[in-house]
Amino acid sequence: MAEASLSNELAATLGTVVGTAFWIVFGYAVDCLMTVFAWNNRVQRRSGVPVPKSLTRLAGMAIWITTTIILLAVVYDVPIAGFSTTSGIIIAVIGFALRNLIADVFTRIALGIERPLQIGDWIKFDDERPGKVVEINWRAARLITMDEVSVVVPNSQLAAGYRNYSQSNEYWWDEFEIVLPYDVTYRQAERILLSAVEQVPASASIPPEPDLLIGNYTDRGTEWRV
Repeated sequence: MAEASLSNELAATLGTVVGTAFWIVFGYAVDCLMTVFAWNNRVQRRSGVPVPKSLTRLAGMAIWITTTIILLAVVYDVPIAGFSTTSGIIIAVIGFALRNLIADVFTRIALGIERPLQIGDWIKFDDERPGKVVEINWRAARLITMDEVSVVVPNSQLAAGYRNYSQSNEYWWDEFEIVLPYDVTYRQAERILLSAVEQVPASASIPPEPDLLIGNYTDRGTEWRV
């Protein structure tokens, strides 16, 4: 009886050791496969930018927490209801604290796959001046405006929409306003302003002719929209 009890205890201990080793190796393998094939291969190759360590560490943490829960439940028969609830709360708190970073990272992944934006493109947001994209990383994009001002735009804001002047058709419409005195007639304004536009080679080579409209009447004169 003593020998049988000892044999059963050794078998149980050996099963626990083997099960523990299996799940540790399993978690390590999943973490390595995620790093090699998902982050370094697919995502980094498509985006052209190294994956941030914060994202890989957060994914690795989720993998090891899940592996630990499975290990405790399957090998050690530990009730995991309370533990999984606590772990879920911890993960939720971490996710809430890093929600902006996570949104920026996944927006960068989407930009890398769809490629609607590239280095060198001129883009514009609603109330911002146009800027040239000089850098796109996992956190934000950096623009240089025509005033040589550096502007940092979070990737999540790029997902909200922008105007890309570099990936449109061969040309697009733009306008500017200029005020001329009231004694300048429409014919004179048309001759002066449209001839000035035609002196710009980039505008003169475009097939559609420019338009001239009256925008407003001010104290200084007529506001013309070209």
